[in-house]
Order: sequence, then structure tokens, then C-alpha cells
Amino acid sequence: MRHQSTLLAAVVSLLTVPLMGTQCTATSICDKSAVCQEEENDRSFSDDAVAVCAVEYETTINALYANEEDECHRLADAILALDRCKAGLKCDDFVEADLGGECDDERDELDDARDDVDGFECAAQE
Repeated sequence: MRHQSTLLAAVVSLLTVPLMGTQCTATSICDKSAVCQEEENDRSFSDDAVAVCAVEYETTINALYANEEDECHRLADAILALDRCKAGLKCDDFVEADLGGECDDERDELDDARDDVDGFECAAQE
């Protein structure tokens, strides 16, 4: 019985580590997006905009991790890596299409990950 509970604890910890990283990245990128859009476009958002954005973001990433294909996991990892980089940028760079020349390696990794996904293999339709 002790072996089963130890195994269960290990599995739970392995599953929660990516999810915790996803939550932090989701909040960071959604907050950065709202702040920069408000700053650059003189736009304001409702108090719950960041929270709603973060839930939608987490849902997308968690769906990719739920797929059994490794390509879907690599795509989720690449999205998270790029967004972690973007969240650390100044708003001037964040709003530029090329991100001010920052995060190029992460963008290349994301492009490669997207190229590796075959059609709808990361969607529920497959």
C-alpha cells in the first residue's frame, strides 16, 4: 500500500509541475498584454480581463498536454517558452511584430513545433 501511495504522489507531482508553470505563464502573459495594450493604445480592460484570459490560455495549453502525441507536448512547451520571453519584454518591444528583435530563438522553436504538428492531431477532432 505504501508503494502505491508513493507512486501516486510521484504521478501527481509530475502532472502538477507543468500545470503550475502554465498558470504562472498564463497570468504573466495576459497581464503583460493588458498593461501594454492599455499603455500603447490608451485602452482599458475590465478588472477580470486578465483572469479570463489566463483561464482561456491555460485551457489551450492543458489541451495540448492532454494529447498523447509528443508533437502536441512540444508545441505546448514552445508556446510557453515564447510567452515567458514575451512577458519579460518592455511594452515597446512587446507590441512590435518582431518583438523588438527579442525572443527570436523561442519564436523559431515555436515555428518548428507548429511545422511538426500534422493537421488536427492536437485537436479533439482527430
